Amino acid sequence: MFATRLAEEQSANADTLRRYDKLLAASIAPVEKHLSAIDTRIREAQSTLVQARQGVAEIHTSMPASWQS
Repeated sequence: MFATRLAEEQSANADTLRRYDKLLAASIAPVEKHLSAIDTRIREAQSTLVQARQGVAEIHTSMPASWQS
C-alpha cells in the first residue's frame, strides 16, 4: 500500500538510508494491516446498505398504489 523506500539508489546517502528502509517497512506494516481491515469493514457496511436499499425498494414496488403517498 505505502511506498516504504527512503533510499534512492543514485543518492550519495543511499547506503545510510537503505538500512532504515527495513525499519520503516516494519513500522508501517501494522498500519497497513489495520487500514486493510478498516477497508474491509467499510466495504461490508456498504454492501449491507445496498441490500437494505434493495429491500426497501422491493417493499415499495409491492405496495398497493393506494398506500404509496
